[in-house]
Amino acid sequence: MTDPRRLLVLGAGGHGRAVADVAVAAGRTVVGFTEPGGARLGDPPVLGRDDELAVLAKRHDAFAVVGVGNTALARRAELFTALAAACRPAPALVHPRATVAPPPRSLWAPLCSPTRSSAPASPSAKTP
Repeated sequence: MTDPRRLLVLGAGGHGRAVADVAVAAGRTVVGFTEPGGARLGDPPVLGRDDELAVLAKRHDAFAVVGVGNTALARRAELFTALAAACRPAPALVHPRATVAPPPRSLWAPLCSPTRSSAPASPSAKTP
């Protein structure tokens, strides 16, 4: 059974490292990262290539999360597809110091008076 506290982060760039920091703060263990180019030293290390997700996650008994933040990159969408294909659900990560702002006091602020027009009266309009 895969340990939900152990994570493999897909992407070892700046956003991937930030995802790893949140995971560690939330009590998870980051076993390593993946990159298109494969393994390299680091702490945690890059364990292999993105296309080795299923093998790496099984070998390290870990769930996986996408650590590529740029939504314009095709690689990000490909990683989400690979997660689904590998049947590796991505757990929700929430920093322990995260807060949610209270809702605004009024959801609908009046932008203008609903019954008055700010346009000047027509000179041809006559009032009795």
